[in-house]
Amino acid sequence: MNDSLPTPTGSMPDLQAAVRRARLEDAERSSMAADLRQAEIARLESLNEALQPVFAQLPREAEMFDHGLVPLEKPRLFVDMIAYVEMARDRRTFRFMQENRAGRTLIAESDEVVRIAEAVTFYLGRRVVEREKALARDAYMQPQETESAPEALPPPRPDTVPMAEPVNAQDLVETVRRGYTGVDVFFAFVLGGVAMLALFVVAAWLDMKTLWPFGKLLG
Repeated sequence: MNDSLPTPTGSMPDLQAAVRRARLEDAERSSMAADLRQAEIARLESLNEALQPVFAQLPREAEMFDHGLVPLEKPRLFVDMIAYVEMARDRRTFRFMQENRAGRTLIAESDEVVRIAEAVTFYLGRRVVEREKALARDAYMQPQETESAPEALPPPRPDTVPMAEPVNAQDLVETVRRGYTGVDVFFAFVLGGVAMLALFVVAAWLDMKTLWPFGKLLG
């Protein structure tokens, strides 16, 4: 019986050689991906050039029509803030997409620049009409101007407002004393005497009424 291990017929695996081979394959794939990306950008640039006369007619004050080619990892030609054109997987077919609340919507798809340009132009026309309707609705919803109210007088300046002088207690007493004349004092004296006489009469009458039975007994 032979207990020795069988000798390998081929060479031993080499990790460094495998790494070199993987790097070469990755470089080839990267080169192909870069070439395909450049091809997509070139196709989108041709569409962008065809749409330049259309973009030039858009309202300049409308920020919603922000268009341009964005060379991301997936290049896109933005028509406005929610619509764009990108290339399909075959790198030749244009896909005109729109982002909305329900997700992505395919508006048009073709490998011809002219057909996609027509679809983009019609889309922009609809967007212009929607913007005009929104502006008209906002103008109608604004409150109507009412009659102008009379202008309020400006507040007086501090230097034109007369300042009240502080009141002195002694001056106030003197003013009250000057207000009473001799006639006032005389009438006050007469009223006081009349009041005293009336009180005296009432007191005498009550006293006589109380002692009236005893007066009879004494008499």
